[in-house]
Amino acid sequence: MKLPKSSPARREPLSGPATAFWSEAAVFRHPEQPVAAQRVRQTPTVLHRHAFTELVLIPAGHGRHRTPHGDRPLAPGGGFVILPGGRHGYADTHGLEVINILFRNQFLQELPAVIRAGPGFVRQFRRGGGRTPSHVIPLPGLTAAEFRRLCDLAEEILEETRYPRADSSELLRALALELVVRLCRAAEAGRRAGGGKPAATEDGLARILRRLETAPVSGATVKLPELATAAHLSVRSLLRHFRERTGTTPGQYQLRLRITQACRRLQESREPIAEIARDCGFPDGNYFTRQFRRVTGLSPRAFRRAAK
Repeated sequence: MKLPKSSPARREPLSGPATAFWSEAAVFRHPEQPVAAQRVRQTPTVLHRHAFTELVLIPAGHGRHRTPHGDRPLAPGGGFVILPGGRHGYADTHGLEVINILFRNQFLQELPAVIRAGPGFVRQFRRGGGRTPSHVIPLPGLTAAEFRRLCDLAEEILEETRYPRADSSELLRALALELVVRLCRAAEAGRRAGGGKPAATEDGLARILRRLETAPVSGATVKLPELATAAHLSVRSLLRHFRERTGTTPGQYQLRLRITQACRRLQESREPIAEIARDCGFPDGNYFTRQFRRVTGLSPRAFRRAAK
C-alpha cells in the first residue's frame, strides 16, 4: 500500500515552541510505515518529548542539546538516540543541520531477538544501555565512513517517503533494518574497544538477554538463581555483568519490556487499561500505574490520550 505523499513530519521540524508531545499518529500517516525521516536547519526549541524512538545525526553546524540531565555540545559527525518519553530541546544553534530518523515502536519491538538481545542494541536503544539513566543516549564514536553511511541511509528513507510507491513500506523496512544493524555494530565495536569480557561471559549474557526478549510479557517474573544457572555465572557475577551491559538489573529490564508492550497496546487498541495491565504481567492496577509513570513520565490514561 502507498504511503501518504505529504506529512507534517517531512515538511517542518518536529520540535517547536508549541510542541509538548508528538504521538506516532502525528508522524506515521500509514500503519505500515515503519520509519520516517527529515533533514532540517535546527533552531532553538523548548523541551519536548515524543512517543517514538528518534535517531538524530548532525552533519553540519554547532549547538547545544538540552535535557533535564544537562546540556551537551553538538558538532558535525555526532548525534544521539532519544527513547520514547525523553524530554529534549536545542539551544545556541549556529548553522546546525540535523537529520532525524523516526522509528515506529512496533518496528523496533519486532526486530529479531538476535538483534534486540545484542550488546549494540542494548547499548544504543535501551534506557541504561549506555550506562546512563537518561532517555537520551549519545552515539558511539563513529568513523567518517560509518557516519556517512548512516546519513546516506537516512537520505534514502527521506526520498522514499517523499515519492512513495506500492512497495515503499517494504523498502523502508529494509533501509531501517540496515541502519539499525550498522549503528548497533558501531556501538558494539566501541564497547569492545573499551575492554571486553571473556567470551563465555558474553555468551551467557546474550542467552539471558535473548531469554528475556523472547519470553511472554505475561509470564512469571524472572528468578535470579535460574538466570545465573543458565548463564553459567554466580548470582553476584550475573548482576554485576548484567548491570555493566544494560545499566539495570534483570528484573528492571523485564519490567521495561512489559511497559514497552503496554505502551504499544495503549496506542493501538481500545482495550481496558486493567486488561492490558494483567496481560503485560501487572495483576495489580495501582502498581502498574506507578511503574508506568516511573518509566514514561505519564499515567497509562494520559499516555493513551497523548498518543491519539
